[in-house]
Amino acid sequence: MPWDAARRYATVQNAAFAGLQLDFLNTGERERAEEGVAWLAAQADRWVAEAAGVAGLGADT
Repeated sequence: MPWDAARRYATVQNAAFAGLQLDFLNTGERERAEEGVAWLAAQADRWVAEAAGVAGLGADT
């Protein structure tokens, strides 16, 4: 993955994770926050797979 793309993805992932942490701390809704973290991790996998040109891993779930 090119450096600029990796840095952009990392910035988005970091911001989203921080938001999920704040959401959990403010609401106490652990299950919902954990679902968000799981989706975020899967999205990271999709972004990396897409950048690497791996077929079948780019679909949104």
